[in-house]
Amino acid sequence: MARTVPNDGLIRFQGFLDAEHLLLTNPEALNEVLIKRSYDFIKPPGAIKIFNQFLGPTFLLVTEGIQHREAKRSMQPPFNFRQVQDMYPVFWAKATNMTNSIELSAPRDDQGALVADVELWAHEATLDAIFGAMFGQHFLDSPHKNELLKLYETVLSPKWDVQLYFMITAFLPLWTLKLIPGGISQRVDAASSSLRQAVKALIEDRKGDVGKEFHKDIVIQLIERDYFTDEELVSNILGLLIAG
Repeated sequence: MARTVPNDGLIRFQGFLDAEHLLLTNPEALNEVLIKRSYDFIKPPGAIKIFNQFLGPTFLLVTEGIQHREAKRSMQPPFNFRQVQDMYPVFWAKATNMTNSIELSAPRDDQGALVADVELWAHEATLDAIFGAMFGQHFLDSPHKNELLKLYETVLSPKWDVQLYFMITAFLPLWTLKLIPGGISQRVDAASSSLRQAVKALIEDRKGDVGKEFHKDIVIQLIERDYFTDEELVSNILGLLIAG
């Protein structure tokens, strides 16, 4: 649309159920909305509804005004340049393991080139990397890992019924979720609830490592900030995992 419709940085169009939308199409417009005057614009109601359903109203991306500014300030230390730089080895190791595994296991075509579904490999490597950065390398050997990944993938599954669940959550009354065949509403709700409990248990485990001398993962740093309640920590950590 941005390439085919003549515009000067903004395109107005009608979306789902004839809702009005503005599409920002140049860096100046994006800078105005996301940086210079970010607190003059509220977040999309549909997105807020989804995030509230799964992450709760304390998640950084759904708060507004002073509450958002203070929460953002408390979330920033683990993501300064030095801290992100310290995560490079985690990401590099996962990328190296992924490429080595593809080379060892993927078949070759008639010309000798490797043939692999890169999306599946990248998905697993990405999850391992973000969970490792969030909870520390020891998490990758944790008995919680497989359970947590299974729940995580259930909530974010690309299957049609899960995608329909999210669309209905964003745009229609929540009671209409019960109309989706196959019981997806109950499955996603159960997985979401279990995911929150699993993350809460991991946070409790990590509290025992506060103050110890080793590379501090993101969860440890957020705990040491002592700004968020346990429920707020769960919401924001889940949000970071989904973003990651």
